[in-house]
Amino acid sequence: YEEAAKYRDKIIRLSELNEKQSVLIDDRCTYQIWGFVKAKQTKYLCIQVIVKGKLLFQKGFYEDDHITEDDIFIENSYLDFIETQNHYPDKIICDDNVHQMLKRFLKISDPTPFLVSPKLGEKKQLLMNAHRNAQNGINRVELSKLKSSSNQALIQLKKSLNLKILPIDILGFDISHLQGTHIVASAVYFENGAPNKSKYRKYNIK
Repeated sequence: YEEAAKYRDKIIRLSELNEKQSVLIDDRCTYQIWGFVKAKQTKYLCIQVIVKGKLLFQKGFYEDDHITEDDIFIENSYLDFIETQNHYPDKIICDDNVHQMLKRFLKISDPTPFLVSPKLGEKKQLLMNAHRNAQNGINRVELSKLKSSSNQALIQLKKSLNLKILPIDILGFDISHLQGTHIVASAVYFENGAPNKSKYRKYNIK
């Protein structure tokens, strides 16, 4: 009976969670949530589609920040996205800056119920979640760029030193002393062309 009660309580909690998700926003409307973020070299847009109160799917768009202006990037992302969609949105939830860019592109005058820039409440929470997903996306893109750059550097190093394999692990040592006493050695460690500071070491040498 105790085990049955535990499972019953779990089912109740899951049902309550599902119910909260279902009534988070008006389930009669189809929403798009646009989370737009920028890093030093990249801009990223996460578009989430919510149908009948449930997150149906999401898609990310990104490009190098210097290629186009933000409004052109938003316009191109919009055109690419709607080509693949069967669900035309009743409302787009986005930040003020995206709101203004979409308004100019779509030639919509204010006030418009189609574009929503929430400041508080459930829609704001949805927008913040889209921002988090966009930030995760841009982090992956930036990491991929860093790895690609590091690989090119390793390839060049291999060629310059006539190595048979890529120098995946690189250790550098430095010895310092004070007129032959207080000898200290330090070691730095590089993995895949990037510093791994958790493997840095210091040694006192007798």
